[in-house]
Amino acid sequence: MDVRIQNLNFYYQNTHVLKDINLTINSGEMFVIVGPNGCGKTTLLRCISGLRQSKQRTVYLGEQDIALMSSREIAQHLSALEPKIDIGFNYTVQQVVAMGRIAFNTSHLQNQKIIERSMHEADVLAFAQTPIFHLSSGQKQRVWLAMALAQQPQVIVLDEPTSYLDVKYQLQILDLMHSLTKQNITIIATIHDLSLAGQYATRIAMMSRGQIVDIGSPQQILTTDNIKQVFDVEVHIHRENHKIMGIIPKGFPSRE
Repeated sequence: MDVRIQNLNFYYQNTHVLKDINLTINSGEMFVIVGPNGCGKTTLLRCISGLRQSKQRTVYLGEQDIALMSSREIAQHLSALEPKIDIGFNYTVQQVVAMGRIAFNTSHLQNQKIIERSMHEADVLAFAQTPIFHLSSGQKQRVWLAMALAQQPQVIVLDEPTSYLDVKYQLQILDLMHSLTKQNITIIATIHDLSLAGQYATRIAMMSRGQIVDIGSPQQILTTDNIKQVFDVEVHIHRENHKIMGIIPKGFPSRE
């Protein structure tokens, strides 16, 4: 499913947080948004997922105006995953993942199959009966992802999906996201690690001060000039066969 944003402006307490955002994110893309803290990335994701709305109708899921869709209708098309999710009760992992099926009128048997498959894909099936409060932050992050997958969405919006994860699970989550694009699922994510963004993104939008300053392929966007301009840091960019393999700040302390 395509996601289209037209002339999006968003104000919070008289502060102009997002300024004239125009984007078309294609079905099956892994679209990554990068930028320094406070630039508006999370607010943009919340506008896309319907959690924040501007006064103008500016966000469309396919041909549907998100401002005219109910929360249930949005949930049948889009899953949104934020870094911190508060669960008020000490549910088991399976019960938490089952929350992803609330918007659907499907049979219990079908729901159970979807829930189990989602836990398997997020690698949390082994502790399906474990209370959520007993898990580490990284394990919880994978449970939230399983809950999002249980919605069987056409669009998944993720704010820092690799937060709290060690390297193994960062790569596992991003590999899973990449594999979902092969099923024509649209992935929209913020990622702080520019090296990972460069390796996994189909396209990247670089943000600064509430605006998108550049959009394109990782090779086009993650340049030394752009990174210096937006992040105010000089970097070395390691490439192999024109693909970005690593971005290292200049002056990184030596081990010698």
